Amino acid sequence: MWPNLVIAGAPKCGSTTLYNLLKQHPDICMSQVKEPRIYLDNWHQQAQKEHFTHYNGEKIIGEASVCYAHSSLAVSRMAQVAPHTKLVFILKNPVHRTYSHYWARVRRRREFRSWQKAIYQQDLREYLYCNSLYFTNISRFLRHFSKGQVHIIIFEEFKKSPQTHLDGLTEFLGVESMQFSHLAHHNKGSKYTSVMLPSWSQKIRAKIKLPNKVRPIAGATLRQFERLLTSPVNVKAIKPYEYQFLWAIFEEEIKGIEGLLGQKTPWSASNKFERNMQNTLNNVGN
Repeated sequence: MWPNLVIAGAPKCGSTTLYNLLKQHPDICMSQVKEPRIYLDNWHQQAQKEHFTHYNGEKIIGEASVCYAHSSLAVSRMAQVAPHTKLVFILKNPVHRTYSHYWARVRRRREFRSWQKAIYQQDLREYLYCNSLYFTNISRFLRHFSKGQVHIIIFEEFKKSPQTHLDGLTEFLGVESMQFSHLAHHNKGSKYTSVMLPSWSQKIRAKIKLPNKVRPIAGATLRQFERLLTSPVNVKAIKPYEYQFLWAIFEEEIKGIEGLLGQKTPWSASNKFERNMQNTLNNVGN
């Protein structure tokens, strides 16, 4: 029983919100935890089944592992065992995404470079860049899957009218439309007040191997504990020349996505720095 729905990208673009919303649908069985990485870490049938022990005959079996977006291995494995998978990508302005991802790593004490040093190293294989190369990443899937199996949601448009885009998504999945509740965004950024907390949290998650039946409860409890020791991120404004620097890197990728969509994205005007500075700050942590 392999998933026939995968939310494959992109990080810091609202995938957690989308995952939690789809869990509400009676015809959709989402994996018990987000990011099960079935086609990477759990590449065997038994581990895959453990993520869906709650399956009760739903039409759609889904998971969300945004790391797949830049993984050729995950794509080839998916094509091998589940060639009819429907793929969903939720994407935001790639400059905003890159900036948000940097601060997420700072929050978790996994990024210690300055923002300027991080972006000017300009390594397209690194997390800041590889996750924002949307057209390159989706094209990797399109070498194995048809365009009709790919559904792209633009985060900025989704944020304005979530129900409209959820209706489009349910139509794509072939399930009944429904009124979704709790449309607030999940996984917004915050900064640990304890330097030691991230390392404790990561060690607990990595070393304690709990059965998948209790992992969601344990994970929720740990997240509640983490929230008690967090505070808002003190985000510094991105500078105009940094924005323009990143925009130039991603511009061809944006044109590629617009070609797939057959329409302009709301990012096409984002080259105007003054119009988008507030958007950049508002989108950090989403």
